[in-house]
Amino acid sequence: MTSGILRKIALVLLLMIISCSEESTLSELVVESNDLENEPDSDSNSDIPERLVSYELSGDFSGRLDITFLSSGSFTPPPPILGATIPWQTRYTITEDVSNIGGFANGLYGDGKFGESAILSMFLEDDLIETVIRTADENGGVTLPLEPHDLRFHKIGTTIAEEHIDRNVTYRINGNFSGELMLVYKVADGSQENIIVTDLPWQHTFRTTLYSYRASIYGLGDKGTAGETITYSISIDDNSIESEEVIADKDGHIRLNPELLIDFQ
Repeated sequence: MTSGILRKIALVLLLMIISCSEESTLSELVVESNDLENEPDSDSNSDIPERLVSYELSGDFSGRLDITFLSSGSFTPPPPILGATIPWQTRYTITEDVSNIGGFANGLYGDGKFGESAILSMFLEDDLIETVIRTADENGGVTLPLEPHDLRFHKIGTTIAEEHIDRNVTYRINGNFSGELMLVYKVADGSQENIIVTDLPWQHTFRTTLYSYRASIYGLGDKGTAGETITYSISIDDNSIESEEVIADKDGHIRLNPELLIDFQ
């Protein structure tokens, strides 16, 4: 395994640790290592209602991928899928006591091509929760990490007041940070996207819909230079609502922390 792949996996794990729940700021939540581990109990699932979880892989990535499913509570998720190719999808039911779902896909066989795209999506029932978008690196590899989703605060599908519909929400990132940023942000349907950004400035705009219950953005980066800065913000109809400036540490790492968020409920 190359050092570049190791750095990417370390970055993925760090973002999963600092990611926030729907009711917590980024600085308030630290995910313990056993939050998504399973505690099988064969007697506990028999009378508990079930919900449907789905995963899909799409894009033009031509290599093979391994998919791992994660959950909490007494439920044991299916075993990893090895060597899947795009397009691919699967679904299974989880018990009502599951509080977190997640997972990741790794295409590290070296049989992809540089620049090919892979997209991993996770659904709960008919609600899209997260879309992870990545492009293959120079080794033909790709890693797609889903953020842990806390079902206790699941609000996707929540409707908002009419006065908040058809407003333009814009995320902006400016600065001289020269490294690689992993960003997670809400989009119009209430789900979130998870992308890599390598060039600044960057911005993304969406128009709110009936289901745009929240706007939020957070993330982290590496491979930068100590002292480099980022300013990140959320604007509504071109009026800046939230803004923060952060500085890269001595190792060239940077965190978009705290998470910026606006609730439209």
